Parts: sequence; structure tokens; C-alpha cells
Amino acid sequence: MLPAVILIVAGVALWSSASFLGALLVVIGALVLAIAMLISRALSGVFGVALYRYALDGKAVGGFTSEELESAVKVKKGKRNAPPTATPGTV
Repeated sequence: MLPAVILIVAGVALWSSASFLGALLVVIGALVLAIAMLISRALSGVFGVALYRYALDGKAVGGFTSEELESAVKVKKGKRNAPPTATPGTV
């Protein structure tokens, strides 16, 4: 996302001297930013579904390992009535 923001800032800076080039950079930067946000949201959704299914079944799905899914969340001490050795899906 940073390259898109840099393109937008450069476009705004160039807008006064070269309006067409500045506008072009702003439009390209906005398109790159929108595409990056869509991809990020889609990947976040895929990971969320994989994490949910891991929490239900205890099986890693979607190319993720159990270690990756375990490291994505923190278990708060004293908030659940589960024993410390409980595996996902057994509580």
C-alpha cells in the first residue's frame, strides 16, 4: 500500500506544474491502493475462515499449519474455564 500512497503524494505535488501527469499519478495511485485493499481484505477473510474452522475442528486447513493458526490468537488467562492443556474444539 505504501507505493500507492507515494504515487498519490507525488501526483498531488506535481499537479500544479504538470496537471496531466499529476492527475495520472493520483488516479494510478488510487487504483493501486483500491486493488491492494481488495486483495488484503480477501486474504484476511480466507485466514479468518481457516482460523474459525481450526477453532471448531482442531484441524488446520487451507495450507496453514497448526503453529501458524495457534500463533494468530492469544489466550487470555483466567477468562475461560478450560484446562490449560485443552485443544481447540474440546471445550
